[in-house]
Amino acid sequence: MIEAELKARVHTPHRVLAALDERAEGRTEVYRDTYYDTASGNLESQDQELRVRTVNGTRTVLTYKGARVDEESGSKPEHETRVDDAEAVHAMLRGLGYLPTVAFEKHCRNYSFEARGRQMLATLVRVPELEGTFLELETLVEEKDLPAALHDLRDVFSELGIGPEDLTREQYTAAVRSHRDSGVPCTSVQASTTDQLGGHHMADETANAAGTAGFLFELGVLKRERRSGWWHTGVRDPESIAEHSFRVAAIGAVLAMMEGADAARVTLMCVMHDTQETRIGDIPHTGRRYLKVASNEEITADQLATAHPAVAAGIQAVVADYENGTDPEVVIAHDADKLECLIQAVEYREQGNVNVQNWIDSSLSALKTTSAKSLAEAALTMSSLAWRQTFLPR
Repeated sequence: MIEAELKARVHTPHRVLAALDERAEGRTEVYRDTYYDTASGNLESQDQELRVRTVNGTRTVLTYKGARVDEESGSKPEHETRVDDAEAVHAMLRGLGYLPTVAFEKHCRNYSFEARGRQMLATLVRVPELEGTFLELETLVEEKDLPAALHDLRDVFSELGIGPEDLTREQYTAAVRSHRDSGVPCTSVQASTTDQLGGHHMADETANAAGTAGFLFELGVLKRERRSGWWHTGVRDPESIAEHSFRVAAIGAVLAMMEGADAARVTLMCVMHDTQETRIGDIPHTGRRYLKVASNEEITADQLATAHPAVAAGIQAVVADYENGTDPEVVIAHDADKLECLIQAVEYREQGNVNVQNWIDSSLSALKTTSAKSLAEAALTMSSLAWRQTFLPR
């Protein structure tokens, strides 16, 4: 089958969003796309694509696209299948000699509907690293039916207020690579991204605002909740969950920079990694043997049940990524959590608490990245106040 597809730049996202809402119910989703190729770029040279896509951190699809069969639209033959184990498919592709060439997120709002006798999928897209909003419109057809299908897609675009002058063949992969090579930070306003893809109307703003604000109040509990495991070691007044999460986020950013990973993505996972503890507290390791607790994904869904749809989808995707992901950024985020625990234990040990060695040993053995291991070894052999002697020469 051929994926007949047209893509356009959207200059009035709110109008297009409203028009799509009249056709179908939208689904807000976050895609994490990783593209693979051989070391010599064989697939790209033959206009082929091999992609692993994880949706909202929970569902993974493997896709192969052949060379385009229509130059004007860029439509390609497409074959895809759902896979149960994202980590396994990444490992298989690497084992077969394919290398990840580019990975990025797409923030999408999808609409499935019938038009012109065809099942169509319209997707409003924002890529955080790129300026602007895009609209993709596609349908699956036999190759002989491609010209007619593209004509129908253009008609639907016209009904949505998208003209021929708005069409583009710009590829996200090339645009993201170009942006990263330029070193210029993206200046797009993230608030407008949320408004454009969140799918809310003015009538819903009060309810959405109250639900989102309620979540922010809930996060304040983390400033008062203590990291209870330290009580077992004799620490009477351990740090709060919020204090722990702040340093985890800082460590995550540092590790990502050292490892050449996406520091912003790692930091966001670190900020959100323990937010569920507003409802269940910090359950120490020994307590988990006796308690059966809902998954962090389930708790997050409840926390955001009445929040802005884009906020709910975005944070749920971050939490699902942290809990289930396998890529370098996820590994780094987990290393940041363990390294913060180790550093905190060293500080408590300096204060005379001799019962923290198990925390130090278990945290050290859990580290995966070279950067985290090197920082841990340094932290274990220095004073926590060594920074007081660090100055630039004057």
